[in-house]
Amino acid sequence: MCPSTERAKHGTRRGGYQIHSTVLASHDRDYSRKVVVVVVVVVVVVWLSQLMMMMVVAVVVVVVVVVVVLGCASVLGSADEC
Repeated sequence: MCPSTERAKHGTRRGGYQIHSTVLASHDRDYSRKVVVVVVVVVVVVWLSQLMMMMVVAVVVVVVVVVVVLGCASVLGSADEC
């Protein structure tokens, strides 16, 4: 009686953990994509900071607009709905 009850507890816990880890995996994928975008933007801005400041400002504005548009497109399915 005891071993089967113990097995049932472990099975339930394992099932719950799998669901939880699946949710975390999908969340981590979105989070990692945002982190990669931010890192790329920072690297580009630092690299361009050796050029004229107006160029840096223009590039930052363009990058921000592109990120916002892509963010809307990925959330809503199409950029037109933004």
